[in-house]
Amino acid sequence: MEANLITRFLGQTQLITAWLIEEQKQADLQDRKLLRNLADDYLKAVISNGKNLPQFHHEGQLFGSPIFEYGLLTDLDNYHHAIVWLFRYAATDKKLTLCYQCLLDIFVYRDKVIQAFQESRKLCPEIREKYQMIENEVDKLQHLALGETLSEDDLTEFRKLLKILPKIALEYNYLLRSLENCGSTIALNTHNYSEKIQQIHNILRQEDLSFLEVFKDKNSPHFQKQIQIDLGYFGRGSDLVDKAIAAIRGIVEIEQAERDRELQETIHKGDREMELLIAAVGVGLAVSQVTSQLIPEIAPHERKSLDSNSSSATFLDVALHLLIGTSIAIGFYLLSKGLYRWLKHKK
Repeated sequence: MEANLITRFLGQTQLITAWLIEEQKQADLQDRKLLRNLADDYLKAVISNGKNLPQFHHEGQLFGSPIFEYGLLTDLDNYHHAIVWLFRYAATDKKLTLCYQCLLDIFVYRDKVIQAFQESRKLCPEIREKYQMIENEVDKLQHLALGETLSEDDLTEFRKLLKILPKIALEYNYLLRSLENCGSTIALNTHNYSEKIQQIHNILRQEDLSFLEVFKDKNSPHFQKQIQIDLGYFGRGSDLVDKAIAAIRGIVEIEQAERDRELQETIHKGDREMELLIAAVGVGLAVSQVTSQLIPEIAPHERKSLDSNSSSATFLDVALHLLIGTSIAIGFYLLSKGLYRWLKHKK
């Protein structure tokens, strides 16, 4: 292999340049296979471990000489970007020297785009996992909300969800923002990439730079579109968890308000019962006093016969008054309670 191979690194891109010998320079477009095989051989010569050779991606012309790109963008987990550039003319080398800094910047921006897309692919499984967690918790919510009334266990479960969901939402939104940042990074560096190509156009008028433009015109837009699709899909999870939290809070507040109302009614009912009872006792005592005055005094000749058993007479007298008062009090209480319920029912 008669070639003086030079390897440079433009960012993470391995650039291999070699001069074609006179026989090879005669190869025209019909002999592209010969040049491709030559580029493959040069790549193997530089990368000693043949097992890790990046696969061929595409080819073209740059600065008047054939150029071959290796590294599949569909296999980013094992991505290794390499370029073999076969110099046909001395002008190619001069143009490379003239535009070297721009090319260096171009490949640095390219690396940043690819790294951002790689990061976005790592984020997606994490986001998908959180999204599944959100759906599971929402399923619990739907199951709990099926009943017309909520048990104490249901309320406890709702309160647990109110603690769990905001934490999941916080983590989920952080991942979504990270995914958005990947898209922004790709857009920014694609813009910078385009500007550097324009600078080369300004230096080398009428130069064909289509080999470099493929990345900004085809690959980078594909990355950005994929991230937008992901954001559109996973963005629903953020809305879902927000609505779930709002729904749970509404259910808990309504249920709590209903229970507070029932408690107030119970307390009010107890107060009313107590009022009726006190009134009934008062009536009973009043009646007892009245009856004690209405029962005639015992005649003097009868009193003498009872003097020996005055304690028993006094007890019977008191018992009789209490019995009459208690009976009237109970009757008044039951009558008042029935009347109260009837009036309440009519309302």
